[in-house]
Amino acid sequence: TMKSLEVGYWVDEEPYELSDDFPASELCRLERVSAGAGYRQELFAECPPIFVSENCSPPSDSLMSLINLCGGKVSTSVRKAGICIGSMTRRTQAVNITEQWLLDCITEHAVLPYTNYALNSPAKRRRETSPSY
Repeated sequence: TMKSLEVGYWVDEEPYELSDDFPASELCRLERVSAGAGYRQELFAECPPIFVSENCSPPSDSLMSLINLCGGKVSTSVRKAGICIGSMTRRTQAVNITEQWLLDCITEHAVLPYTNYALNSPAKRRRETSPSY
């Protein structure tokens, strides 16, 4: 952006791509260039609806925008979601994972397994023993 400001027009982004740190950046750029004006990211298109908790970091609005930009479906209802991102206080049958899953999927340009991102939601915890009376 700074170089573009200096020269007064948009310069080619390829020399400034951080491909080593963000391997998907080159792939995304090439997809966008080959598809033209109608390009739409489809990374999360095959995922079930995604619910984002209000107490997320980055903020939930930013995460929901990323989901939409990557072709995903945002759910406003925990009950209708297949994936819940962030800490949940309600019981849910959905997969409950950290915000980092979403960010890593975008960085890698792949839907990653949930296993390394699973949250132990208080709503899902089970009592190990019966209370004594």
